[in-house]
Amino acid sequence: MRDSEVDCTVEAIMVNPQNESPWRYLRGLYKDDNNLLVADNRISDACHKVLNKDWTCVFALSFLLDLLRMGLQPSNDLKGTIEAMENSDPETGHADIAVAVCSILQKCDPLQINYWSWYQTTLSS
Repeated sequence: MRDSEVDCTVEAIMVNPQNESPWRYLRGLYKDDNNLLVADNRISDACHKVLNKDWTCVFALSFLLDLLRMGLQPSNDLKGTIEAMENSDPETGHADIAVAVCSILQKCDPLQINYWSWYQTTLSS
């Protein structure tokens, strides 16, 4: 049942990535199982596709940041996309990718710049 819901939700995200509702619904589908959320490649792929089209999509960036925090090992393509958006060193590691996402969020979500700055400080701990 969850698989079909995820497919529909990812489709809705692709149609309108700036709509917060499907992003939140996707989180709810995996509410009690972060391991399955991280393991479902459809979700990180959706973030990647959205960010390739619109690097300022706060919902895709924040979802990706949560996935990284939960243990997502990003693909080389996803790393490349984030590094290109951040203009960072291509040899960065997992934590640096999360820091880069925070830095990008600070640029494209100025209303929450203090939150993203604080969040970035929690990544090293």
